[in-house]
Amino acid sequence: MLAICAACAFPSVATAEPSDEEVSDKLTFIERRLGAGTAAANRWSYGWLSTFGTLSLAQFGIALGVKDPGFRADMAVGSVACSFGVLTFAIPPFTPRFAASQLAAWPERTPEERRRKLVRAEELLKKSAEVERLGHGFLPQVAGIGVSVGFGLVLSLAYNRIRTGMMNTAVGIALVETQIFTQPTTAIDDWNDYQKGSLYGARHSHGTSIAIVPSPGGINIAGAF
Repeated sequence: MLAICAACAFPSVATAEPSDEEVSDKLTFIERRLGAGTAAANRWSYGWLSTFGTLSLAQFGIALGVKDPGFRADMAVGSVACSFGVLTFAIPPFTPRFAASQLAAWPERTPEERRRKLVRAEELLKKSAEVERLGHGFLPQVAGIGVSVGFGLVLSLAYNRIRTGMMNTAVGIALVETQIFTQPTTAIDDWNDYQKGSLYGARHSHGTSIAIVPSPGGINIAGAF
């Protein structure tokens, strides 16, 4: 009897599901924002992957061809250090790079399909924002600086190459900081806009996007302004 009275006093409130029009508007917002961020994500990912890959292979080739043991050690250690940079792009997926194409593969012919697609779209946008936020966080800087210092110490202590060890550390830290600074952050703002319900406003200006790209004549700097 008490349970019945309690149920009458506090009736349950059903949460209304969004209409198909609202679902379509949210889908359109996420699809456009993810699609707009793909080019910058590709430039950054493949630009730095090719940069570290080229530097690693070039130093490895030089190490095989030189006779001076000290210079060979410089090149060999530098090659291994740059290979760590390759791994940071080759193994962990950078979600903003493939989120739009993955979402496009989901059907949206019926209201039910659109609802399911919206759930996946929200997951991809949120994950893209999380990946970008992590990339600009404290952990990548600590890891990158630690690796640079570590390989500098290897040259200094194991091969008595103190000067080149210090140079290796300085260049490594500079590359890490530049890599972090140039990483796109568009998905962070896009996810914030989506959570606020700002589906119809203009997209934020995200400043300059820069990537270092190896070329046959040296290294080029590619940017979007």
